[in-house]
Amino acid sequence: DGGVVNIEAGWGAPAIVNGKIEQKVTLLPGKYRFFCNLSWTNYDQPPAKLVVSKANSGIPDLEQIQQAMAHADVKSDGVYFEIKEKVTVNMGMLVNFQPDHYMKINAFQINIQ
Repeated sequence: DGGVVNIEAGWGAPAIVNGKIEQKVTLLPGKYRFFCNLSWTNYDQPPAKLVVSKANSGIPDLEQIQQAMAHADVKSDGVYFEIKEKVTVNMGMLVNFQPDHYMKINAFQINIQ
């Protein structure tokens, strides 16, 4: 679909429960912003989350989201966090979609602040 990340539930597919897209990244000390360029979505509750977690634990399920290093709603300005020493983290997105809902993301991005 034009090079976007397209996530959908329904239209013949089941609901998505604790669906995750994640990648391991090694970061140097600094302040970071992890965000996405959201193209379109028709779903808000529970909100999809951008998540940063320790690499050895992976992205937690929504019920344990407080165990993540940092998280924010996809529709927010992003996740702001600080790393004090070189570390490998998992960065990604967590979704819980009921049938007939979707989200299109143009890109994920991380910036040093």
